[in-house]
Amino acid sequence: MRFMVCFSCTSRFRGYYAFVMAFFFSVSFVHAQYNQFTDSLLQRISQAAEDSNKVKYFQSLGGRYYQSSADSFFLYTHQGLALARKIEWDKGIANCSNNIGLLLSDTGNHMLAIQYLEESLVINRKINARLNIINNLTNIGRIYFRQSNFVKSSNYFFDALKIAEEINNHEKIAMVGTNLTATFLSQKNWGKVEEYALFTIKHSELAKAPIHSFKSFIALGTISAERSDTLNAKKYFEKALVICRENDFKLLSAEALNNLALVEKSISSALILALEARKIYDELTPRSLSSVMNLEALGVLYLNRFQSTNQRDRQLEYLKKAEYYLKEKIQLCTELKYSEALASGLLQLVSVMELKGNYKLAYQYNKQYHAITDSLFSQENKNKIAAIEGQREVALRDKEIELSKLALSAQRKQNIGLTLGLVLVAIIGALLYRQNQIRKKTNAELLQLNSQLDEANKVKAKFFAILSHDLRSPLARLINFLHLQKEAPDLMTVEQTTTHQQKIVTSAEALLENMEMVLLWGKGQMVDFKPVMKEVRVSNLFKQLNETFRGHEKIQFTFSDSENLEITTDENYVFTILQNLTANALKALHETVNPTITWKAQRESSGKIILTITDNGPGLSEKQKEKLLTAQEITGSKNGFGFHIIRDLANTIQCKISVESIEGRSTTFALHF
Repeated sequence: MRFMVCFSCTSRFRGYYAFVMAFFFSVSFVHAQYNQFTDSLLQRISQAAEDSNKVKYFQSLGGRYYQSSADSFFLYTHQGLALARKIEWDKGIANCSNNIGLLLSDTGNHMLAIQYLEESLVINRKINARLNIINNLTNIGRIYFRQSNFVKSSNYFFDALKIAEEINNHEKIAMVGTNLTATFLSQKNWGKVEEYALFTIKHSELAKAPIHSFKSFIALGTISAERSDTLNAKKYFEKALVICRENDFKLLSAEALNNLALVEKSISSALILALEARKIYDELTPRSLSSVMNLEALGVLYLNRFQSTNQRDRQLEYLKKAEYYLKEKIQLCTELKYSEALASGLLQLVSVMELKGNYKLAYQYNKQYHAITDSLFSQENKNKIAAIEGQREVALRDKEIELSKLALSAQRKQNIGLTLGLVLVAIIGALLYRQNQIRKKTNAELLQLNSQLDEANKVKAKFFAILSHDLRSPLARLINFLHLQKEAPDLMTVEQTTTHQQKIVTSAEALLENMEMVLLWGKGQMVDFKPVMKEVRVSNLFKQLNETFRGHEKIQFTFSDSENLEITTDENYVFTILQNLTANALKALHETVNPTITWKAQRESSGKIILTITDNGPGLSEKQKEKLLTAQEITGSKNGFGFHIIRDLANTIQCKISVESIEGRSTTFALHF
């Protein structure tokens, strides 16, 4: 009979304490319901660049495993944290640190958890991330609650609630509400428990957050159990379990199973539920507070089985199992400093020792129990928590008084400031007038310098202008001369004939050389048409161009390579591009007076090399330039490969082409290496 009384009392204690541990679980993640979500994240991570998006993918993937695989969660979330630190993304560092600290606290590693959470809190305050500040404050408060430091945990909770109410975020208000409910539950303040439970239900429904609905059902079930309404308690706990299974809240489902075991009339059924929860805790969080309380539930259930049987061998077996689970709980509570859980475990172990006849040890356990409970549930603690609750209203009133004082002080300072302001306005006016005069003088000088610079640029453009024809021009000149010599041999003197023959021979030799080069290149490319990259001197390219278009006496060619530059490219590809751009420029200068073509090589400040060809032809209209850069059709003629082929060749050797044109004045093509 003595055991039954003891068990009945502690069962009620166990009921509200099970609610406490159920309330203290993370709400940072919502898991996907399908494996496709995980596969999609893994694919995105493999393809993503090392930026903030990839950090988010790691966070989401870690969240997928929060309640199902702690190892996988830590693996992916730590990878996200490492990347966030590498790219110096404060928000990512704060979020990953918070999530890691959260699961560390749920697995019993409180000291390390506080380090991560404090790091996150500092960063979130720095960037004014108010939602995340609420998370940090709540999570740190949970750790102090687990260590039975209720006054300190309440401070964190009420600070978090203040911010949540300021931004009117129902989800965060409900989250903090669950923790405050647990705080008052630990102090056995049933009125406040019900008040904050209803408060939580209201905001969780507005937020449409299933995890807070779970906690609300646990709260209602716990309150019903305290009122001996086991029927309603069971109904609420079963609803909580349904939510867990629908949303894959695996770890939370263990909480629901534990609470169901407490109100189950059948001891066998209760043991099945508690042992099912035990499997989940052993897999995910064997050292968490929830896991510790599950050990007590198993111990109590085996004590109850001991009392329900008359078979001596069965009694010994059940008593041995009860002692095993309760001692496991006491050992973990001692290591992890779970004072309140330690007290309830000691009280149950008193019953075990009495049943074994070890009254000395039972007395020692009972003495330890009372020492802990006297400390935890003292009126002093209750008064401190009540004072903290009212502190928000007091702080608001103090703030109003402080604002009034500041307003009066500001009025006095304003009067002094107005006087000083009049003096400063006069001084500033004089300074502005002087500054305006200096600005006018400076602008005049800049206009003169710009005019000189513009004239210098025009001279420079003329100096670097060049003209050319393609490979067809020397051959056409040779054919024309042969026809002329055949049909009218007497039109030219011997000297003129000799001069023209020499020019034609020179052009023909250049043509032959270029043709041989193209043929040799074509022969070398027959197997695999691809560029062969090597260092090429720009001066050699310019020299070859000069030889190719030497026969055009009316065109002024200019080649500029003042730095004797080298480019890494395929010589044949780039010469083909240069030759065709020159031929196109030559065609554009057909009706231009004093035609010029300029080839120029220069190095940018970034180290890249640019080759530009500029002609002083009629230029391009905006419509022609747009068509030239976007159209896929051939834009050249029989004198060239067409600009689209030039562009393709340039892309092959990793060269970009740009064009600038002033209609009626000039056109410039630039090759960027």
